[in-house]
Amino acid sequence: MSFDLKTSIYVLLGGMIGAAVASLIILIIYFFSSFKKQKAYRDKMLKRLDTADLMLRENMTMDALSIYNELLLNMPKQVEPELYAHMKQSEGNCYFTLSLAQDKQENLIKAINSYEDALRYGNYQKKPGDYLSIQGQLGDAYLKISEFQKKEEFLAKAIR
Repeated sequence: MSFDLKTSIYVLLGGMIGAAVASLIILIIYFFSSFKKQKAYRDKMLKRLDTADLMLRENMTMDALSIYNELLLNMPKQVEPELYAHMKQSEGNCYFTLSLAQDKQENLIKAINSYEDALRYGNYQKKPGDYLSIQGQLGDAYLKISEFQKKEEFLAKAIR
C-alpha cells in the first residue's frame, strides 16, 4: 500500500513540475515574441521618421508634417523623450516654414508650442548643440510673431 501512495505522490509531483516547466517555457516564448514585435514597430517608426526628416530637408514640408503628426500620435513622451523632442523640433520647423507662406500667426504659434514642448523632453546635457538649436529657432519664431501681436512681450522672449 505504501508503494501505491509513494508512486501517486511522485506522479503528482512530476505532473506539477512538468506543468510549471511548460508554463515557464510558454511565458518565455510570449515575452520574446512581444519584444520582437516592439522592436519591429520601433524600427518601422524610425524609418518613417527618417523619411519625414528627408522630406523636410527636400522642402516637402506638408508631407513631412503629416508624418510627424502621425508619429506623435503614437509616441508616448515618457518612453523615448529624446526621440519625442526630435519630432517636436521637426514639427516646429515645419510650422515655421509654413508660416513664411501661409497663415503666418497661426503657424508661428504652432511652431513656438512645438519648440517649447521639445525643450521640455530633450536631454540637453548630452547634446547641448540641440538645445542651442531649438533655442535659436524659438527665438526666430518669437521675433517673427512679434510683427503681428504683443510686440514687446515676444521681443523680450526672443532676446531671452
